Amino acid sequence: MQNENEIHLKELDLWESQIAKRQGFDATRHIRMVPNFNVKDVDKYFRHIEEVASSKSWPKDRWAVLIQSVFIGKGQTGFSLTFSRG
Repeated sequence: MQNENEIHLKELDLWESQIAKRQGFDATRHIRMVPNFNVKDVDKYFRHIEEVASSKSWPKDRWAVLIQSVFIGKGQTGFSLTFSRG
């Protein structure tokens, strides 16, 4: 199950990056600016990521691809399950 989730996330990453490149936003250039996921204080993490994303003028429809790159544990599993259900 874990391997399937990882494969799905990598496929999603590739798909999102291809779309973003065609539309002028290259997530790979911004990925290093995404703060590490904080499992212990998720609310604080999302407030922080919103501040970073807004200050860098990231398109809101690209935030998910950037954020999911740093998810770990239950966050990664939840994200993967959400997108696998369509």
